[in-house]
This record gives sequence, C-alpha cells and structure tokens, in this order.
Amino acid sequence: MDKQNYEIVRSDSFFKVNASIVENEIDLSSTVTMINLIDLTKIEEIRSSSVGPKPSYTVFVAKALAKSLVDFPEMNKRFYKPYGLFPRVFQEFKNVDMGIASEVTDPKLAHVAYIGIMKDVQSKSLQEIQQWLFDFRKTEAVAQWKIFSGIILKLPLFLSKIIIRLPVYFPSLWAKYRGGVAIISSPAKYGVDGLVAAWSAPIGVSFGYVKDRVVSKNGQIVAVPSFNLTVNFDRRIFSGAQAARFIARISEVLEKAEFNI
Repeated sequence: MDKQNYEIVRSDSFFKVNASIVENEIDLSSTVTMINLIDLTKIEEIRSSSVGPKPSYTVFVAKALAKSLVDFPEMNKRFYKPYGLFPRVFQEFKNVDMGIASEVTDPKLAHVAYIGIMKDVQSKSLQEIQQWLFDFRKTEAVAQWKIFSGIILKLPLFLSKIIIRLPVYFPSLWAKYRGGVAIISSPAKYGVDGLVAAWSAPIGVSFGYVKDRVVSKNGQIVAVPSFNLTVNFDRRIFSGAQAARFIARISEVLEKAEFNI
C-alpha cells in the first residue's frame, strides 16, 4: 500500500479571522471590474527626475485615486446596515482617506493581510504620500500588527471575529480602521500583470507589473512603460456609467501626470 502523501493540518486563528472577513464582507455577485492599460511615460519622467529614492507607483495611484474622488464626490460613499439591523444607508465621506493593503512578512501567515489608513490623501503631495508609506512600513505597520495580532491571539476566536468586523457596522470605526471608500492592493512587485478581485471596500484599486508594452500612440506603433490598472466597484452603489467615467478619470490623471510634486 502506498504511503499517504498528504497530511491534514488545522487552520490557525489568523486564517479563521481572515476567512470570516472574506466570507461575510465580500459578495462577488455585487461587484463589477474594469481594466485600463496605463501609459506611464510621463510618470517615469517624474520618477527619473526625482531627487533621492524614486516615488513608488503606489504613490501615483493613490494620488490619482484621491484626485478622482474629489472630482467625483458622489463616488465617495459606502453602503451599510447600521449595527447590522436597520435598513441600509450611505456613509458619505468628506475627505479622501484610503486603505493601503500591507502584507505580513511572516511566511507562516502568508494568508493574512491587513491595511494601513492614509488620511486626507487629496491634500498630500507625492513626497508626503511617499513619506507616509515609508513611515507606515517602518513603524505604524509594526504597531498596527501588534494590535491586530493581539486581538486574535489573546481573545477567544468567536470574540476576535466580532471585534475585527465591528467597523462594518459603526461608521466611526470604519473611518478609523478601514479608511474611506477605497483600498489599494497591488501584486506588481511579484511580477503579476494584473489582479481581478472583489473587496470589502466599495472601490478596490490594483495595478500590475510595470514593463514596456506595444501600443498605438500618435499613429505610431511604439513600446511604452505601462501597467494594467484594475478598479473593482460595488455595483449596488455605482452604476456602470458612473464607474466607467471614474476609471477614465483615474487613467487620465495617471497618463497626463496631473500631480503636485
């Protein structure tokens, strides 16, 4: 008889809490995804002329997303049930706060992710966004991970699931721990060309690996630095036409490099 070539392994508490978020907060039937190929020629000019470290692509995507939400304030809202009991209402945001997905560096917890909240992105310069990302990864991410992991490790599983998901029902907790209407998550640094996914936030934005791709530009076939921009929307909140205009605006800001340096 052949030796059994597999084993059954118990899932840990981190997996169970993360799975609870996915299973209870994400509804694939309620989302629509749109994709645009973005010409990064002008953004690469900005990055090349930068003094010091080049701004990451996340910096430009975050700023373009913020500018577009300012231009389309009707997109800056989420749909929810207060306390999970009452009829659904909108939580409309006055500023542009967004979640930035952060990976856990422990290989044993590869299935776990959490987000940092960047406030008032509409008023930040590219340098300020870059500095926020640097500071978050160096210090705030560590502190946030301690809180997140502490809830899961120190409390009974049923209670940690409830606490982690409380922001869904309380606007103030959502603003503090989930941000505003949008989240940015990108697999680009791993060489992935694009990501199509649904998110717990009403708008999920991601971008793929940057490389030269052949396009038609000014009547010529040329190779330009580019990435695939993916925007996922909650179709219960936004119509297809709304979403299309919105992603077109994000794309325009990126390709024209409409940024304050």
